[in-house]
Amino acid sequence: MGLFKALIAGALSDIIGLSEEDKRKILESIDQTVVNFFTQVMQMDNFTLRQEGL
Repeated sequence: MGLFKALIAGALSDIIGLSEEDKRKILESIDQTVVNFFTQVMQMDNFTLRQEGL
């Protein structure tokens, strides 16, 4: 997840007009979404994973 976060942070730093607080909030939201996704995937069994197409 570190590389993904670094890429997003780099892209956000190039956006003019976003405050540092806004950038921090966006990164936190992305982090939480990624954690939630992986938490959900890790709880699925093989059958469910196949049904989801993962």
